[in-house]
Amino acid sequence: WTALEKMNNIAPFFKKCIEMDSALCAPLAAFTSWSVSDFTNDIGTPGNIKYSTSQVKAALSQICDTDRETFLTIQMDIAKEEYLDPLLSEYPWLENRPSCVQGAVMHLRVWGASTGWLGTYESASDEEIIKKVRHTIANTSSTAGEATGNENAGRAYNEPQIALEILSGAVSTEEVEKYILKEVKNKY
Repeated sequence: WTALEKMNNIAPFFKKCIEMDSALCAPLAAFTSWSVSDFTNDIGTPGNIKYSTSQVKAALSQICDTDRETFLTIQMDIAKEEYLDPLLSEYPWLENRPSCVQGAVMHLRVWGASTGWLGTYESASDEEIIKKVRHTIANTSSTAGEATGNENAGRAYNEPQIALEILSGAVSTEEVEKYILKEVKNKY
């Protein structure tokens, strides 16, 4: 959900989760007042992840063990409210695009990248939009610090590639869901 270097959106995200399902998300209450340094001390930094001892990971694992599907739905609802709905308000023509295109563009908003270029892409094909997303991911320094300039590897490749494969029919949305739910391993 968030980035490890600037974890300023975790506490607000946890608060929203609790608002949406206070029973399921109760384990997150302990972290709603944590500062960025509290999260960094618990989780670590990009080069030094401490998941094995993380209190946050333990709480998230507990929620997933209880009801992973509902927790995924909560996360999707929050992402839609915070990132997709404002994007569709700004660029209403995106509503007519496939959800994999909307999701790819939404990812840029989550990433913190500029989507100002969308103003000139209304007539572009879905594939052109996704390729621009790939280029932007590879060349934008995100809060996760993952910009490599390489459009053929890592998240810059994998996430847009899934969208391109859905568009081409090479993979179905059901197959992607199974991958996300970890029913299918190592596809991407």
